[in-house]
Amino acid sequence: WKRLQAIAGTLTSTSDCPELRNYKLPKETVKFWILRTLFYYATLPIVDILFLLDDVFYGDYQKCSLDDAVFVIGGFRSGTTSLHRAIYLDEERFVSPRMFEVQWPYIWLLKFFDWLEERDPSIVQKFEAKLQGALGDDIISRHPMTWHDAEEDDTLLASWHYSGWYAGAVFAHPETLIHSGLQHQLPESAQK
Repeated sequence: WKRLQAIAGTLTSTSDCPELRNYKLPKETVKFWILRTLFYYATLPIVDILFLLDDVFYGDYQKCSLDDAVFVIGGFRSGTTSLHRAIYLDEERFVSPRMFEVQWPYIWLLKFFDWLEERDPSIVQKFEAKLQGALGDDIISRHPMTWHDAEEDDTLLASWHYSGWYAGAVFAHPETLIHSGLQHQLPESAQK
């Protein structure tokens, strides 16, 4: 709801900061979010079908217990990627989502990608080259990304549920960051 209010320009600020109280999303950002929202709702039936294929072909995934699961969630530049990648090295006891699993969380599609990669490894290499080229050297130097690297659980939450700290990357409005992360409750030094 806060995102819709921000797009409409009716979001009431809870901050004492004048810059936040008077902040309005740039028109280009508003256009982007309107298109993204329309795209999101237009593709929901497709997403449902993609998940239905998982249920039909790999329904046993629903029997997996998450009782002892640990989800690692943290803020930007807080070490969660390093922790996930360290955990990922212990394949006998831990599982961490890989980059492409976070972006496309469909079992059948992941198995298809694995099948494609077995036949032609250059497909993944081309994808990685395009990803790294699109993100640029600056981002890749701070956060290396490849097809098989472990990624944060929080990225999945932001990409698919618009929640968590990374939702700020998905919806960059300062007031919605305050509401989603409650950063205003942190000490002033941590907020900077």
